[in-house]
Amino acid sequence: MDGIDRVSLYQSVQSIIVDENKDYLDDFIFEQFEGHFWINLSNLLKLNIAILTGIEEKFLINSYNMEIDKFEFNEVYIKNLNRFKLENDFINEKILSKLESFTETIGKSKDEYYAFNSLIKLLSDINNSIINQPQTNGGYIHNSKVNMDHFARNKVFLSHAFDDKLYTLSLFIFMLKKKIFLYVDWIFSPNFKNGVDIKNNLSKHLSESRQLLFLRTVNSEFSIRGSGNIRGWCSWELGTFYTLNKMQSDDKYYIELYKSKNNKQNNKQLDGIKPLKTIFPGRLA
Repeated sequence: MDGIDRVSLYQSVQSIIVDENKDYLDDFIFEQFEGHFWINLSNLLKLNIAILTGIEEKFLINSYNMEIDKFEFNEVYIKNLNRFKLENDFINEKILSKLESFTETIGKSKDEYYAFNSLIKLLSDINNSIINQPQTNGGYIHNSKVNMDHFARNKVFLSHAFDDKLYTLSLFIFMLKKKIFLYVDWIFSPNFKNGVDIKNNLSKHLSESRQLLFLRTVNSEFSIRGSGNIRGWCSWELGTFYTLNKMQSDDKYYIELYKSKNNKQNNKQLDGIKPLKTIFPGRLA
């Protein structure tokens, strides 16, 4: 689906952050997090956009006429990183060192698909090291803080196999602007101490959700090494939601961003779940 690849999504969220003509949804979003969080978020968006520009677009599912090999990948990456360093100075030396040494990873990668998978993992590790739950006001966003009248029957549960807090938070903000309340567990739930409490909490939100959206790993989309099975908690969430909503055929979707390396879909657990194609006000389709 157009608009939710990382570069496009991050550009959309960046525009929301800098827009002075905010509506009630923007005000709600901004009230939930401490002031310095938005500075960190804006900086991370800049970093990810800068690094991924000219690279991610070559792997998108609708880009079959666009190709990039490891040599060009490395050239574009170095160019992007150097430009970013000239224009920004907010990244610390430890993170900068990881970004600079990534050229070695590109060289050692089996091919451009493995290199891009590694790049997304590196960026997600950086994103997660800066974005963390305690930065929200009150520890985490509680559903009671949301005026659910605006989202009646519009709650969507996000099951995410890939732990990238910048991408999932950006999805939450993006969906909220589409009048969809996207339940993202790390944003909305406290850190439970045992699996029983986790399951009870997840079951509650799964039963309240009209639809489910599944975020796959990048290597799963590429159908490369390690892409054969859905991770444990995601498999449990999908199974539970499927049981609760087995009579409905228009309620389960997965995000499909990147083209498969071999045009094969190996995961039978995705049978019965549709790729997300568009978003109407309040509903996935």
